[in-house]
Amino acid sequence: MTASEVRDLIATWQDRLGLRDWRIAPVLIPASAIDDEGRVARCYYWAEALRAKLHLAAKCEAATMEANVVHELAHLVMAETVTIAKAAANQLGPDARALTLELLEAADERAVRRWERCLCGAAADSYFRE
Repeated sequence: MTASEVRDLIATWQDRLGLRDWRIAPVLIPASAIDDEGRVARCYYWAEALRAKLHLAAKCEAATMEANVVHELAHLVMAETVTIAKAAANQLGPDARALTLELLEAADERAVRRWERCLCGAAADSYFRE
């Protein structure tokens, strides 16, 4: 997909998911540059500023790109809750904080994957493929 097509796709899903107030910048990069865990997309966000940067594998099929975009935007749907929970966890002792943050990250990822599967169907299974 071209950068323009990716921006259009993000705008479509941003509208559908009620994220119009977010400023979202896509960055198309080689999949190998995203991370070493096999993911082909990654989201970095600043919830207080309603800003996000989506790192997306530059070369993938349209359905896979759509599933990746939906997955990463779903993280933004969860961002306010996650940010509040992280702030609360930071008030805990070191062991409780570490456990809480680990559980929060796992719960966030499960919720986001449910959104993705619900909205994208079979294409959601492509998340960990180029």
